[in-house]
Amino acid sequence: MSRHYGTARSLLSFAEFVAWIGILVGVAFAFFAFDKGLHSIYGGTNIAAGVIASMPGAAIAFMGIIVVAFVQMGRAGIDTAEMTRELVTLNRRQLEIASSSYGLFQRASEAAKTSGPQAPLNQPGDPATPGSIDPSGVQQPQATYKPNWPSDSNKPAIENRAGVYVVNGQQFRTEQAAIEYRDSLG
Repeated sequence: MSRHYGTARSLLSFAEFVAWIGILVGVAFAFFAFDKGLHSIYGGTNIAAGVIASMPGAAIAFMGIIVVAFVQMGRAGIDTAEMTRELVTLNRRQLEIASSSYGLFQRASEAAKTSGPQAPLNQPGDPATPGSIDPSGVQQPQATYKPNWPSDSNKPAIENRAGVYVVNGQQFRTEQAAIEYRDSLG
């Protein structure tokens, strides 16, 4: 995973280090002040004076804990931003793949709808079928020609075989269906 937000990460690491130092110093100061407040300069022990004397150290330690919590929330925000960026990139790739596949499916589906049901070409006795035999037993000449339709060099040609349009062996009843099928092949 590529690292971004380097400045923010460095700043948060420094703030966390300072906060942990503050926690340690605050706890040490609180214990030291409690001990000094507990043993009064006038003699005897006074617990209330010890607690009051330890308050500044406890406050410093508490503020350090709060800073550590904020640092962790900041890191969570940075991690969320990085993961969101990666998820968006992944979703864009998947969307591109899905939309290109869906477009190809739509074009092929439309071509199949407009072509209607396909009847086999080579039925014996059918005079419209190239190479078939008429009822007298004479074989009809095979009339295949390639019309002069503009086509890309990498796309297959559309052939008209006695009123049936053929693209890569696939038969279509209409010229438009054959063109759409050819274009859907990419």
